[in-house]
Amino acid sequence: MFYRSACARHFLSQTGSGRVMRQHRMVRKAWAVGVCSIAVLLALGKQHSQLFTRVVRAPPASVAPLSHGDLAQGARSEFLESWITSKRHNQLTWLPAERRLVNSQFSSILVLGDSYADDVDMGFFCWPSRLGKRLKLLVLNVARGGSESAHVSAQLERAHAWKHEDFTLDIQSLLILHTGGNDALHSLRNPRMLALLISDLYSLRNSMEDQLELSFPRELGKAVTSKLDNFFASAAVHGHRHIVLSTLPIISCLPLARLLVQLLVPGASAGFVTRSLRALGRSINQCVCGDIQSLAAKHGVYAQVFDEASQLELLAEEAGASQLGLSDGLRLVLRQLQRILAGPVKDSGFWHDGHHPASEAHERLAEEVERILHTSPPPGATLR
Repeated sequence: MFYRSACARHFLSQTGSGRVMRQHRMVRKAWAVGVCSIAVLLALGKQHSQLFTRVVRAPPASVAPLSHGDLAQGARSEFLESWITSKRHNQLTWLPAERRLVNSQFSSILVLGDSYADDVDMGFFCWPSRLGKRLKLLVLNVARGGSESAHVSAQLERAHAWKHEDFTLDIQSLLILHTGGNDALHSLRNPRMLALLISDLYSLRNSMEDQLELSFPRELGKAVTSKLDNFFASAAVHGHRHIVLSTLPIISCLPLARLLVQLLVPGASAGFVTRSLRALGRSINQCVCGDIQSLAAKHGVYAQVFDEASQLELLAEEAGASQLGLSDGLRLVLRQLQRILAGPVKDSGFWHDGHHPASEAHERLAEEVERILHTSPPPGATLR
């Protein structure tokens, strides 16, 4: 009896040890895949859109999300297409408005920025273009995926160089700017910035205070604000007066951000990942957008901040997509690599990939911006 009991205990201990070992191997494998995936994203993120590409025009070509009906009604697009893959990035997309305008203040919408506003990159209409449709306004979109805040002034020049018989950018044009997210992501190629982020994360882990003085947000904020200062000056020269600026989508529910924290702080709990990302995101947006009105006013421009970050947090929580684990994060980041290398993919949930919300979320964001413009219009604006 004693021998059988000892054998049973030995078997159970070995079985338990084996299970733990398998779990550890799975975690190490996931960690390695995550590190490799993010390394590839960082390597491709800034350069891949510039390599082996050609400019294509629609029409005669077709490009998502523009339908044949859109093209027949006058929509136009110029986009970059990779010679090697089917990856596409917007250069300029023109969306005519319906004849009956419901907006008495804004004459058109000009969209600048990154992939959160690049309809061609996403393969669906992003929230700025959807806002134009909701307000029955002409939309000129020169946002391009992968762009940083240093690129938006060049986008502005490209928009003003484009000519169309039914369109002129003027003082009544509403300018929508979505930028800064790629500044944060691409800054991790810089060893100093990566070290600052790791230091901030461990400071947050070793303290229950969420209001710590964080170095990564401060340095990132200074860099982005400097670029925005130059941009506001250029916008003023071109006669723009009303700008809607989105906050950076650095949020606790972002799958890529959650995965990154888990890789930089091995063994981090889900609660710590959420708390640290909220602290970092809040600090980054405070550094970038906290005094943006006075920065814009220096150039005679009115900047209205749309808190996209908070809105996305609410939407993700409603959809049950705010606390994704390591495996789900890896799946979405790998989906992101697929999108980079092979072009648009179909939505399969709240998240389109590792750090972009799907089309339904963009519709909700457009609704929220429309509500904000109606309830808190810029000085002198009247919407009906």
